[in-house]
Parts: sequence; C-alpha cells; structure tokens
Amino acid sequence: MEPDRAAPAPSTLTLTDLLGRIGDFTEDVILITEAEPHDQPGPRIVYVNPAFTRMTGYTSDEVVGNTPRLLQGPKTSLETCARIREALRQWQPIRAELLNYRKDGSEFWVELSITPVADEQGWFRYWVGVQRDITDNKLREREQVAAQRLKAVGEMTGGIAHDFNNLLMAINGSAELLASRVGHDAEAARLVDAIRAAARGGTSQVRRLMSFSRTPLLARGPVNLHTVLTQLQLLLHRSLRESVELEIHHHPSARWVDAEAVQLEASLLNLVLNAHDAIAQSGRITIGYRPRRRDGRAWVCVEISDTGCGMDAATVAQIFEPFFTTKDAERGSGLGLAMVKSFITHLGGHVEVHSQIGHGTTFTLMLPSAMPESPQAQAPRPSAPGRACRVLLVEDDEVVRMITCTMLEEMGHEVHECVNADEALGVLDDGAHTFDVMLTDLMMPGSMGGHALAKIVKTRWPAMRVIMASGWADSELTEDTGELSTTPFLLKPYTGEDLRQALERVLTPARGG
Repeated sequence: MEPDRAAPAPSTLTLTDLLGRIGDFTEDVILITEAEPHDQPGPRIVYVNPAFTRMTGYTSDEVVGNTPRLLQGPKTSLETCARIREALRQWQPIRAELLNYRKDGSEFWVELSITPVADEQGWFRYWVGVQRDITDNKLREREQVAAQRLKAVGEMTGGIAHDFNNLLMAINGSAELLASRVGHDAEAARLVDAIRAAARGGTSQVRRLMSFSRTPLLARGPVNLHTVLTQLQLLLHRSLRESVELEIHHHPSARWVDAEAVQLEASLLNLVLNAHDAIAQSGRITIGYRPRRRDGRAWVCVEISDTGCGMDAATVAQIFEPFFTTKDAERGSGLGLAMVKSFITHLGGHVEVHSQIGHGTTFTLMLPSAMPESPQAQAPRPSAPGRACRVLLVEDDEVVRMITCTMLEEMGHEVHECVNADEALGVLDDGAHTFDVMLTDLMMPGSMGGHALAKIVKTRWPAMRVIMASGWADSELTEDTGELSTTPFLLKPYTGEDLRQALERVLTPARGG
C-alpha cells in the first residue's frame, strides 16, 4: 500500500510577490510611467520588466527616469503618437500599433495597450502599458499587400500585353509580307528591315512585361548561362563606366538552366545596372554561377555582387515591392526588381539578398538546372509535305486576321475566315465546308473563347487539327486541359515561319497515317 503523501506546505507567496513574478516571467513588456506630463518630454518611466530589455536592448537602469519616446524614430507614425497623447489628456485607455526602434537602431512593431491607474482617492497616478512584438505579423501583412499589388500589376500588364501583341502582330506581319514584295528596291528593303527590327524590340519589351502577368513561360526550356552572360558582357561594354570593372566567372558543369532566355537576360541586366548605380566612383561587379543540390533537386546558384554603397535592413525588406525605388523618378520606376522576383518565382526558384551599408550587395538567384538539348532536338525538323490544306481561321482582330490569312494563302493553303467562335460553329454545322485545321484566337468576344471552341471541335470533329493563338496566354492555358494540353500554341506576334512550323506539327502525323 502506497504511504500517505504529506500535505503541501501552505504558500507564503503574497499577491505582491505573485505580481512581481508575473512581471519577471511574462513575454509581454510591462512598462509603468508617471501620469504626467502629457506633452514633451512625456511621462517618465518608473518600471520596466525584463521582457522590455529582451525586446528593445535597453536595460532598466538606462530607461527608468526617461520617457518611452526614446523608442521612437524617423518612421514612427506622428499621427499615431498624436492619437496616444490625446487619449492621455482625456485619461482614456488606448490600443495602438506603433513602429519603434531598438537600442541598436533596428525597427520593430509593437501592439500596445495603455491604461491609467488611479490611487485610493481616485487621482490618476500612473500609466500601465503592455506591449507585444508584432514585427513578424507586420512582415507577413506587408508580403500579402505586395502580393496583391503584384497581382493587380500582373492583371493590368497582361491586358496591355494582349493589346500590344495584336498591334505588333499587325506591324511585324505587314513588314514580313512587304519584305517579299520590295524586290530589288534597296531603300524600301532597308526601311522594311528597320520596321521589323523595331517590332522585334517591342516584342522583347512586351515579353518582359508579361513576366508580371499570369502568362506561362511559353519559351521556357534549356538556356545556356555561358551564352547569355557572354552576350550580356558585350551589351554592357559601353554602358558601364570605365571605373567599374565587370567580372564574370563561368562554371563548366552548371551552365544550363531551365528558364526563358529573354527574361533571364533582362533580369540579369537589371541587377547589373542596379549594381552599377550603387557604385558611386570606382568599384567591381562580379557575376558567378555554380551547381547546387537542394531538396533533392539540382539547381544553379547565380550570384551578382557589387562593391557599392549597400542597403540597410529596412530597404532590403522593401526592394521587391512593386513601385518601390530608391532612385529619382527620372531614373527608376520601382518595377525592375519586382519583375526579377516574379520571373524567378515563375521558374520555381527564389531570390536572396545580402547587403550591408558600406559593404555592397549580393543577389543570389536559385534557378532550376536543366540538361542541354540533344543535337537531334536542335536539328531543324523536316519540312511538311507541300500539299495544301483547308484552314478555318477564327480571329476577332481584323488586321491580325487579314495578315494571318495572307500568310496562309502565300503558303498555298485555302482559308475560310470567321470573326468569333459562334460564327465558326455555324460554318462547321452547315457542313458545306470541311477543314483540315482550325487556327483560333484564345480570347474573343461572343458566347465563348478559343479554349471552349477547341474542346467542342475536338469532340465533334476529331479529325480536325487545332492550333490556338493569343496575344496573352491567359490562365485558361494553365488548367488541366487533357488532350488540349498538347495543342500547339502561337504567342502573338508570330511570324510566317512560326505559323508554318505549327501547321507542320499538327499535319505531319495525320498525313503520315
């Protein structure tokens, strides 16, 4: 039998001792001040618990007799401080969130509750403040706001890209068709080449904008970092000051990444130009890459370092936010680094930044590794048989429809034009015409878009091949589309050669049977 346990000794802990222990061991800051003065310099501190030192870095001896306003700094909200002072004047309790500064100068956010305490006669003698560190919550909140802004920018730029790609399709397509008609007129040929070069430049800029949208990276594939950086070095040769040295260190076993060449080059260019701007006089920019294993996958780690002025922690925390910039309005839009992060995120990678005032900055890009394409994959595909086919062209933009129709007819194909999906289905239901291929725009007015039209055609006319095109690869394309996931897609502005290859892709298997 278990012996009787002795009764516990009665506690000698007084209420005062208990309150003292609560103050010593709680994670929240407890701060007590005198009741007045409300105006400068503010009520003096008479007590802080140990949590205050852990939160701020100040010891009790350093702050007792001082005012809580010693924690305020350049970015502390003057409006919130004024609201707190007004509550003190009214002897009213108040809750607020405030940005404060630790002893080492670093920022932190607190959620504070301030309550007046009266004596036996009812006179208010003290203020008791309880503070909780909410810095992590604020950072998450900032990230959510940044993500929402990025989404809004993405939707806006996606729409702009769609419209501009239709315009570029008209310009580039017209110039391409003119090129075969100017004959031996050297001056006319030179002007046509200038138009096509300008259109290619516009296409490149729009593709960079599309990194903000929901557009999948349609040109994604193995990209040779050695080639991209070599071309970038040539491009930057006359852009960088002579006092700024550019070093590029190649790694033979890490040169292939799974990316999109145009946007990768744009991202690296943006980072190098930012590094150049951070160097006031003379300095060095270094680019290097190496293989890395992480989470069981092969990655390529790309580092862009500079010996410039560096950034403080507050700036680093905001640099990827859309429209945030430390440059003058004439020199920066605040979109460059946000575009870099958006692009790297689309690839499934991530970006890290390490910077210190006076000691430069290093950007680290983690990119998925890739295997180079085999010589067979890089070899040109055999031309499609020369037999003409019948094409049902569904396109709402009149100029794009005219240009595409002309391209197809010059290849020897017979074309029937429709302005939307409803008209196309009417033609197909009529049965007066049969078609080998339907080329449809993705986004059209009417009862349905190209995606829904393609599904109907695949079901009701399974022998007909389908090609889809758009100035903006909408999120519909990223859905689980079953059979449509292998449907060729043309991103406007496409060329006659792009169109020929798409037809070849869908027609060669059918003819081979």
